[in-house]
Amino acid sequence: MNQLLNSLKPNQRKGSKPRCHFLTHGAPEQVSKWLTGLIEPWGSVAATDHWMPQGFDSLDEAQLGTASRLIPDKRVRDGLLSWWLAEPVNANTPNWDIASTCTIDGKPGLLLIEAKAHDAELRNEQKGTETSCYE
Repeated sequence: MNQLLNSLKPNQRKGSKPRCHFLTHGAPEQVSKWLTGLIEPWGSVAATDHWMPQGFDSLDEAQLGTASRLIPDKRVRDGLLSWWLAEPVNANTPNWDIASTCTIDGKPGLLLIEAKAHDAELRNEQKGTETSCYE
């Protein structure tokens, strides 16, 4: 396990990041089962679906405008960028902690996960916003 964690930068070895890599690390049949457990009964992830990151083998998090592994069609990725960003110049889409192709109600879909390891991470996300889920 330490060898796997050492593939991450020292500042990435705590919090939700290593947990996301462990969740997506392993045989496709096992990873798809774990991911399906997060979205059933609304959807499922098959062993033939694609996810990011891929355990500790491919550490990249998904950005929908550049994640060709998840969205092969560049026109669709460009459309997502236009939809997500009002002004795409010098702007960025979110990095998803885990993203996977999946099936939702019999149709192709995407599973997008923003993970938090503890409530302090949620509180940090609320800084600078007008309302908080803790008020």
